[in-house]
Amino acid sequence: MPTNYPRTAQTGEQGVALVRKITTDAGAVYRAFDSTDLGVDGTIELLTDDREPSGDLLLVQVKSGQSYIRRGVFYLDTDRAHFETWARYALPVIGIVCDPQGGTARWVDIS
Repeated sequence: MPTNYPRTAQTGEQGVALVRKITTDAGAVYRAFDSTDLGVDGTIELLTDDREPSGDLLLVQVKSGQSYIRRGVFYLDTDRAHFETWARYALPVIGIVCDPQGGTARWVDIS
């Protein structure tokens, strides 16, 4: 039997694509990390009104799919070890929970 592309991987990729779109539409820059991470998936760089780098960066953890949404409320479910890891970063860390089917996302400060 050949290997398959897991639905969870597809949902994760859809979430990252949604974060990239929302960030770009807002006039900022999302950069996904290509390598295995230890709790963050990428960065968001904020730009000035003149579209110049502001110097402000955020680290981002993206979670995607209906398992993170219950009764219309977006949850960032994870273990204590992840929260302890996020607290160690010198930059602020935000969690973004995505609903790729609905095209919406919500964020929370998790640092």
